[in-house]
Amino acid sequence: MQLLPIVQRELRVAARQPKTWWRRVIVMGAGLVVFAFAYLTLRQWAAFNLIGRQLFSTLSVLGMIYCLLGGPLVTSDCLAKERREGTLGLLFLTDLRSYDVVFGKIAAASLNLVLDLASVLPLVALPFLMGGISLKQFWWVALTLGNILFLSLAMGAWASTLFTSARASLGFTLGMMIFLTLGMPMLGEITHLGRGSFEPWFYLICPAYALRLCFELMFSSKALSWSLLLNMGGTQVMAWLCILGACRRTKFAWQEAGNLSLSRWRFVRWRRAKPRRQAVWRKLMLERNPIAWLEGRDMLQERLLWTMCLGACILLAVVHLRYPNEWPSADWLVIWGLWTHYILCIWVAIQSPRRLGDDKYSGALELLLCTPISTREIVRGNLQLLRRRFGRALIVLMGLDAFLLYAFFSNHGGWQRFASGADGLLYVAGCGAVVFPLQIGSLSRVGIYQGLVYPNSSRATFMLLWKLAALPFLLFVGFMIGWEYVSPRLKLGNMTDWGGFCVWTGAHVLVFAAFLIQATRQLRNNFRVLAASSPRKNWWHQLMELKNRFRPVPTFGRDSGVVRPIN
Repeated sequence: MQLLPIVQRELRVAARQPKTWWRRVIVMGAGLVVFAFAYLTLRQWAAFNLIGRQLFSTLSVLGMIYCLLGGPLVTSDCLAKERREGTLGLLFLTDLRSYDVVFGKIAAASLNLVLDLASVLPLVALPFLMGGISLKQFWWVALTLGNILFLSLAMGAWASTLFTSARASLGFTLGMMIFLTLGMPMLGEITHLGRGSFEPWFYLICPAYALRLCFELMFSSKALSWSLLLNMGGTQVMAWLCILGACRRTKFAWQEAGNLSLSRWRFVRWRRAKPRRQAVWRKLMLERNPIAWLEGRDMLQERLLWTMCLGACILLAVVHLRYPNEWPSADWLVIWGLWTHYILCIWVAIQSPRRLGDDKYSGALELLLCTPISTREIVRGNLQLLRRRFGRALIVLMGLDAFLLYAFFSNHGGWQRFASGADGLLYVAGCGAVVFPLQIGSLSRVGIYQGLVYPNSSRATFMLLWKLAALPFLLFVGFMIGWEYVSPRLKLGNMTDWGGFCVWTGAHVLVFAAFLIQATRQLRNNFRVLAASSPRKNWWHQLMELKNRFRPVPTFGRDSGVVRPIN
């Protein structure tokens, strides 16, 4: 046999797909937008070489985010899909080994990501022309991003062997990567373990720490520290351990019907309440809404969420009592709020389309519509359960934000500083108090609609995050680019902090309102039509169908070569 035959086959299949080439154009266009926004923002107050450094650091941070999220998205279902379809065992009837399968899936999944990163390299050449960075610094950042991408791909492939559900595998991988990237720095700052001589060992597998060391090398012109080499070595060891675990699990995973390796974990027993409580819940909810009772029997999500909230409350209270005059800082306060609320938003986006999306895929939704239960009760039951599961957690998180804000202003300037809006924290707190509750509510209702429209719940989650999380930021960036271009010509002046936060809030509210009105109208009027319709195809399939519809039809005579629509 050839060396790694699945790798060769998967790469050839991916190279023949037209979207493999179009993705580079899209990524390049997005990079140009970010580059233009950063340049227009920095050109008024920074020197030319400093602009080059800032642009390079901005592109590096976006590259790290792309590597962290891209790996789990493409590899979290690569082996779980083979297990669900029953084709994984057929591969082992040949002379293939487990490492052939694992490396083949990773290679096929990583091709587009590597090509996307390579397409952004011409943009990175522009900061070289401006000055401020050297070729050595660029290569260290490139190696760091490659290291982060390899870790995310390996961890996604390992999670894909642990779970048969793509949603569970994706959630596990994203949770691990978010903890390594953001959770470890927050834990290090809280416990003071990430300081002093123990710092390189504490951040041994933290991707954000490696990029921070690269920035220190770039801005301060220091010699290469052994901490960066230690971090890259630890990341490589962690990635190869995940690959070895994936190879070992792949040998026996095809023989298992489900997540048998996880059935011995104690937290899986939390899925059901006590029998007496189950009887009370069943009697109470069956009369009100049977859909809420059906989905509310699984208590694992709710109990995990409340365990995390309780742990966060205890940790913050202990640290505040131990370091009353030093903690929290302004940067940490903003990072904490964004991190916790967006994790809750991602959790809601994963759970809201799950029930209707999975039921439509399996055909259970059509059977449910044959019962006396109305479509309004189905929607109300899903919303009631989402409100019960995540609404109280949102109130607790906002209470924690208020506590941290009180602790900060009590230790750093008193309430006079709060009233003056120092550090922009007053603006951040006000806008967050408006945006995040609206975002949670919009994700719940629009997610139910997305579960009916798209073929599976995973794809519905991706589109939901694109519409209600990424699109408002793109509108905000577009408005700020336009403002930077128009304001000098019309003499409008610079955008204030309060104006920028108002634009950010307005972009979110506008997008939420548009999609919320559409989802409410469709669920009210066309629920049965959406449940019986075929899944919506993505934009690429629609473009190919339009192209095939108007392709030239070979004919004979004087009409040959005429483009006709094909009926």
